[in-house]
Amino acid sequence: HYEANNNVDDKPRANKRRDMNEAHASMLLDIAKEQPDLHLDQISEELENQCGVQYDPNLCYRELKRRGKVLKVMARVAAQRDEYSRFLYWEEITALGVRPDQICFLDETGVDSRLRQVRGWGNVGERVELRELLHRGEHISVLALFSFTGFLDFDHIVGGYSGEDVLRVFEDMVVPQLGSYDLNESNSVVVCDNCTAHRMYEDALIEMVESAGARLVYLAAYSPIDNPIEMGFNVFKACWKREKWLEARAGGYRV
Repeated sequence: HYEANNNVDDKPRANKRRDMNEAHASMLLDIAKEQPDLHLDQISEELENQCGVQYDPNLCYRELKRRGKVLKVMARVAAQRDEYSRFLYWEEITALGVRPDQICFLDETGVDSRLRQVRGWGNVGERVELRELLHRGEHISVLALFSFTGFLDFDHIVGGYSGEDVLRVFEDMVVPQLGSYDLNESNSVVVCDNCTAHRMYEDALIEMVESAGARLVYLAAYSPIDNPIEMGFNVFKACWKREKWLEARAGGYRV
């Protein structure tokens, strides 16, 4: 700079503001609220498009942090979720007047047969290797029954569940676990996920459950937030990796 200009004045800075007024800060907060998945440079660019002033991404970060915004893991919420349907579900549960131990939840999750721990102990600066037979992973579906006290039972198959598979699981696994709703017994209300396979033979499932003296209720569509089994599945998968629950055998797998 000295050789080019023959002076020691400060080097001219880029045309970027070093502070942010309230109006632009309000725009910044609106951008972060409406598009929370943008990167800082994208936020800066969008802010410039709206207000005509270029702000450095670092300034945007400091301003967001000063106003209580932090970078967090996002929870994906289905746009198809209907809050009125959720209201009707909770209204139905409330009308049944049940205790927590009377409700059990049925839902499906999926894991890869290669699911393993990804971290291991080793020396600093050295790669950690674990020698094992590698194979092409298969998708394992697990259909589990979850209650106030934890998992009651589960079924698993390679691939996804069909309507016929769900019928089999209800007959062999779910119904034997159910109590009588009229006698206020435990596990007397089954809350079932609203996926297509669970609805395919809805009338037959309702008849099967009610013949055991229990009740069947379906969750609102796209509402896993109302199903506590999701938290149980998180623990289930962690234990799956830690304890290596899946054992490959001729003709299939054993969990």
